[in-house]
Amino acid sequence: MPDTLTLRLFDGELQAPQTVSADGTVTYRLDGVHMHGTITFTPHLRAGQAVPDRLVIRCGAGQHLLADRLHDLPVVNGVTLVGGADQLDLTDHNWAERLQLTPRDAVSSVLAVQAVWYAREVCRHLAAHYRRLDIPSLHAAAARHSAGRRLADCVHQQIRPAHALWTEVGGELAAAQQLAAELQHLSALRLLPTPTCSRAEALDGVYISSDDDGDWLTCPRCDQPTAPITPGAGLTGLLAWHAEHRCPPRTP
Repeated sequence: MPDTLTLRLFDGELQAPQTVSADGTVTYRLDGVHMHGTITFTPHLRAGQAVPDRLVIRCGAGQHLLADRLHDLPVVNGVTLVGGADQLDLTDHNWAERLQLTPRDAVSSVLAVQAVWYAREVCRHLAAHYRRLDIPSLHAAAARHSAGRRLADCVHQQIRPAHALWTEVGGELAAAQQLAAELQHLSALRLLPTPTCSRAEALDGVYISSDDDGDWLTCPRCDQPTAPITPGAGLTGLLAWHAEHRCPPRTP
């Protein structure tokens, strides 16, 4: 049997039986003079999370994706409301302002504003009671309830495609690294050391570095640029210029 809360509002009392579901959802079925209907508080499972840490508040009950197709939508003084908000943090003082509540049917702007304001006040009172519950247990229940589905999504939509891509790219990378290693032995120029070309292998040669001023032949011993690589520059001239370089003395 659900626990019944009594919300004491400025215009009287509102009864709100509270039911906790296996998925961590807390359902409040409101019954009062000025408002009736259902508002749910559900842990929000975000992408990349195993256990949620945020909340979804919405008008109505059920699993339909369309807000206006949920059943038992809250009604305030004859105005039926739809909407809510996700990724809510109840420790944020302005969380209630993020609730996107709108009349389902066409009503005057005055009635709409009054209904939305009243519903937000009710949500604030409900949230005060919700925060007294065992929130970590509700989050854990939501995580367990959806773990199988989310695990399947993770494996089939993320891990397997990424593994297949890595296998394909890894083979191409290995082939490119092998070619680079063979070309490195044939080239007078040495590239900036990579996992396949260590700094030790380049000590007796030269590698290319880049900065805002362009590309340079660079000394592998002191990492100083020695010759700018410009359009039309010949290899012989570049190496001759580089040969004139002397490393600065090392400071003790």
